[in-house]
Order: sequence, then structure tokens, then C-alpha cells
Amino acid sequence: PGVPAEMKFIFDDSVQPWLEINVTNHYSEKLVEFVWRDESKFAPFIDIAMEKHPGVYIKSMPRRYGTTDVLRVWVSARGEDADHLENLIAGAIRSLAKETGQSPKEIEFETASR
Repeated sequence: PGVPAEMKFIFDDSVQPWLEINVTNHYSEKLVEFVWRDESKFAPFIDIAMEKHPGVYIKSMPRRYGTTDVLRVWVSARGEDADHLENLIAGAIRSLAKETGQSPKEIEFETASR
């Protein structure tokens, strides 16, 4: 299981160095959780936040329906200025919090900023 060693070598030796030289913009994302059971009722809040914060992409991922009251939400952006991206993402999360009336829980994960 997993990526074969040859593919890892090709990525590490060829693809990653090329990306580091040729891709100059930044990508940043945050993962937050809301106490929310129904993704379809959360979707309008995502639309509002994305409209208020152009350049931010938001997606939600419910666990299997009915198994939990937690909805995970990824908020991401790509651009030239890493600090600006962080501000965009924070603003979108604040908009979601305001629209839902909840304070989301930030979840730590490995690839927060690249």
C-alpha cells in the first residue's frame, strides 16, 4: 500500500525542485469544526462567506450522516502574499462564525501553509 518508492523518488528528485523554482505563489488553509449536523443547512453560510471574501475557497465535509454533530470545514486561499492569505482565511472564518452564531474549533493539521 502507498506510493511506490520510484514515484517518491521522481517527485522528490524532479517534481518538487521544479515546483519550488517555477511556482511563486502561496497556498494556505485552515481546518475548523462547527457543531452542526446538517451540511445542507450549513451550505448557505459557506456561500455568504465566499461572496464576502473573494479568493477564499470553503468546503465542508460531514462525517457519515447521523453519527456526529460535528461538521469539518476547510477554508483555503492561494496568492502572492502569505500574510494577506492568512487575513483572508481568518475573515472568512469570522464570517462563518457570525452567520452561524457559533465559535468554530480550529483543528491542527500538518499542511497548514505552503
